[in-house]
Amino acid sequence: MQMKPLILPRKYNRLSSQTSGKDIFLKKLLKRKRGLKSPKTILKKYKIILGIIIPLTLLITGVLFAYNTLNQKGYMKIDSVEVTGTEKYVNENDLRKLAEENAYGKNIFLYSTYELQKVLQENFLGAKNITISKILPNKIKIDVSERVPLAVVLSISDKNLYLIDGEGYVLGQVSEAFTGLPRVQYEGKVPVGSFLQKDIVPITLEILGLAEKDELLVSSMSFYPQYTRLDLNLGTILLISNEKSKENSIKSASYLIKKLSLEGKKVRKIDLRYDKVIVSYE
Repeated sequence: MQMKPLILPRKYNRLSSQTSGKDIFLKKLLKRKRGLKSPKTILKKYKIILGIIIPLTLLITGVLFAYNTLNQKGYMKIDSVEVTGTEKYVNENDLRKLAEENAYGKNIFLYSTYELQKVLQENFLGAKNITISKILPNKIKIDVSERVPLAVVLSISDKNLYLIDGEGYVLGQVSEAFTGLPRVQYEGKVPVGSFLQKDIVPITLEILGLAEKDELLVSSMSFYPQYTRLDLNLGTILLISNEKSKENSIKSASYLIKKLSLEGKKVRKIDLRYDKVIVSYE
């Protein structure tokens, strides 16, 4: 007897085809509840967060408690001022007194040393730089760098000598016996504790260097608004414009003096202030 092949219904064949590995994976994916996390995963994350937050909170609380306790007992209030670096041009006692008036009794953490530095710098111009640091628990240290004298100014108006620094600040009066620094003649009042024309000293040193390079010996200098007068050791007066190159002016004067000297002429004055050179002879 011949057996007929078994033919399954179409519905059964369709279901069979859905039982492949790919379809099973899709079914599981569709059945999964999206956004739902394991309680263990959630607890682990919270443990990490709490492990950071709790110690940090305790630390901040402890610091604030210690700060408030020390502040209430006055341990953080400034009650000491140390001053270093004052020698000739800044009065240590006056500076200390002003600093104490501004700082004493203030909380050292909240106190602005920048504001104190500004006050001291405005009142003590003999200090080129002032730096202030805090020393816990209740002290501030003030370090002063005084100005350095670079030239001696002879005031034509009162015939006195004054020391000035590189910014033209007048440090004080000196005696005639004071030597070792370039001497500058100045037309006008020289105010101690204030500034002359700021570029006087740099110009002085520049001119002295250029004159030495070109073999001109300068005995004194006088500054005016539009020009500078140089008195040379040979007795020659040299006038140069403040608006022109000083190097070129010095070179021209040196060339003229040497040239005219070879011709047997003695120069009394050379005026280089204008486009045309004016030479006067004895």
